[in-house]
Amino acid sequence: MKDVPLCVDLDGTLINTDLLMESLFALIRQEPLTSLQVPFWFLQGKARLKEEIVKRVRIDISRLPYHIEFLTYLRRLHSEGRRLVLATASHQRFAEEVARYLGFFEAVLATDAGQNLSRARKGACLAAIYGEQGFDYAGNSRADLAVWKRARSAILVNPVPGLRRKTNVPIVALFDDRQGILKVYLKTLFSFENWIWSTLVFVVLVQFVVELSFTSSMLAFSSFLFSNASVSLLGDLLNLQKDRTDPKRSIRPLASGTLSIIHFAVLVPSLCFLSITFSFLLPKIFFLVLLGNYFLRLGLIIR
Repeated sequence: MKDVPLCVDLDGTLINTDLLMESLFALIRQEPLTSLQVPFWFLQGKARLKEEIVKRVRIDISRLPYHIEFLTYLRRLHSEGRRLVLATASHQRFAEEVARYLGFFEAVLATDAGQNLSRARKGACLAAIYGEQGFDYAGNSRADLAVWKRARSAILVNPVPGLRRKTNVPIVALFDDRQGILKVYLKTLFSFENWIWSTLVFVVLVQFVVELSFTSSMLAFSSFLFSNASVSLLGDLLNLQKDRTDPKRSIRPLASGTLSIIHFAVLVPSLCFLSITFSFLLPKIFFLVLLGNYFLRLGLIIR
C-alpha cells in the first residue's frame, strides 16, 4: 500500500474552493480594466487563461479553506510513510505554493502554460508516470471520473450528487462535511440585512416615486429582494481575500468554504436576471430605481 502513491486533487477536494474562480474575482477586484481581457484569454484555452491570471494575482495559500478532516487523514498517511502527490488542474504556481505550505507532497503535477491538466489529460499523465491502476486518486467531481478510470481505487471528498454511483473503481474512503448546507444557502441568500434593505427601498419607492397595485407591489419587492441577494453575493466574491484576513468575517460561508464559490458565481447573474425580468412587468421608472439601488449597495458593500 505504501508503495502505491495517493494522488490528490486540489480544488473542491483538498480545499473547499476553486482557485481559478478565486483568482478571477481577485483580478476583477484588483484590475477591473485588465479583467475585460478574460474572454479573449479563455478563447485561447484554459491553460492560457490561468497563466495570464496567475501573472497578476497573489492568493494567500495559508488562509485557504482546507478540508480539515481530509487534511488530517493525509497527514496521518504521510506519517505512516504513504507517498502523496498533488495532481490538480490549478496553475503550477498555486499548486507548488500549497505543497510547500503543507509540506507532505512528494511531487506536484499541475496546469502550466502548455496544457490544462484536467480530466483525461490528468488521467493519462498519472498513468504514464505511475502505470495503469498504479495509483489511488482522491477527487470530488465528474471531471475526476476520467482519472478514476486509470486508477486503482478512489477516495471521495464532498462528492457532487450521483458521483458515488458513477465511480467505476473501489471507493476506499468518503469525506463529506456538507450537512445542513441548504439551510446555510437560504440564510445567505435571504439574510436579515437583505430583507431590511429591500423593505426600506420598497417603501421609499411606493411612497415617493410611483403608485403600485398589490400584485405589482409584490413583484417590486421580490425584484428588490433578488437584486439585493445578487449584490450581496457579488460583494462576498469581490471581498473574499480581505474577508479571510478578518477574524470576524473569515467565518462567513464563502470565506470559510462552507458554500461554493462556483455556486456564488452562478447565483449572482441568475438572481440579477430574475430581478430584471420582474422589473420589465413594472413601470419603466422602476428599472432605474432598481439599477441605482444595485450600484449604491455594491459601493457600500465593497471595502
